[in-house]
Amino acid sequence: MSSRRRRQHGSRLFALYVLASLIPISVIGAVTVRGDTNAGTQFARDWGRAQSAVIEQMAIAPALSGSDLSLGLSKAERGRVQSATDLAIFNGTVSHLRLRSFTGAVEFSDNGSTTSSLPVSDPSFRAAAAGGTDVRVMSSGAHSPGVVRVLQPVIAAANGQATGVLEVYLPYDAIATKVAGETHTEIIRLALSLLGLFALLALISWWTTRALRHNAATHEYESLHDSLTGLPNRELFRRTAEDALERGRRGELGALVLIDLDHFKEVNDTLGHAIGDALLREVGRRLTSILRTSDLVARLGGDEFCVLLPDTTLLGAQQVAASLLELIDQPFVLEGQPVSIGVSIGVALFPEHGVTADSLMREADLAMYAAKRARSGWTVCTAVAA
Repeated sequence: MSSRRRRQHGSRLFALYVLASLIPISVIGAVTVRGDTNAGTQFARDWGRAQSAVIEQMAIAPALSGSDLSLGLSKAERGRVQSATDLAIFNGTVSHLRLRSFTGAVEFSDNGSTTSSLPVSDPSFRAAAAGGTDVRVMSSGAHSPGVVRVLQPVIAAANGQATGVLEVYLPYDAIATKVAGETHTEIIRLALSLLGLFALLALISWWTTRALRHNAATHEYESLHDSLTGLPNRELFRRTAEDALERGRRGELGALVLIDLDHFKEVNDTLGHAIGDALLREVGRRLTSILRTSDLVARLGGDEFCVLLPDTTLLGAQQVAASLLELIDQPFVLEGQPVSIGVSIGVALFPEHGVTADSLMREADLAMYAAKRARSGWTVCTAVAA
């Protein structure tokens, strides 16, 4: 896979990861926001319960004598209740308030209204009559939107006995504003947190994708290059040669130059493998120093090198072979020691001597061994492809 295709593939994977990560993050955000909304509603219920309890204990219960509300309120009781409720309503803590007997009759209403009362059969009324407290956030219905309705038993301060049911409607505006403000703040905080999380995940994904692409590129490079000299290896040379031969079939000329170092084994045996490795690296540097950027130098293995010369005629290939011979014949100085070696070179042309990389290599190899036997330095293949 080419580096460009790897980058495109990596970019697609990164984009896919980004889109995929948005889904759970969005779900987390939606669930959290909904949880905040539910928490706000629960806060409103708790607030309504506490407010109603304060009204019942501080205002209503002290005003009652303890008799059952079904018997009606005395004039004194009614006056005390009216005074207490006037104060509460004047302060804006109560929207509407009723005292009801266990039979459901409205014994006192702050505004004198007895209509639109909750039926006795309603579960909320039955719960309050049985000694419980029912709290609802009312958003629609008979009463205006935005109130907290609380029903609870009335416990007379005089004897501590339940005498009826207190029905209280508390304004929700203040608590709604507070809940909305806290929810808005929480949404912003959550959005920033999720954005930070998303950015962190995206950074990790980008870094991981980049590292994987780098590792893949490194692995591909190492698989196609010689670890000692850094030159292309046999596999990369074969691929490049096949591409050049494809162009050769369309009329482009070229040449393949096969190089074998003479007496390299003696250098390894007498001076050591470290000197031998240094010699191979220096040979690679010398070969690449005199060639065009379009030419390819590869180490095929051992002391064998190969040069691919695209867009080259016979004369051009002969000149390159002569230059390479002269260059490598010059002594090498390795770790302070002069080292001299010989070289044998075989040249094959394409498409004249071969139409595949294997056939061309074979013809160049024959030419190289002919030069080695003749001690002529280099030889051009004389065979003609069938």
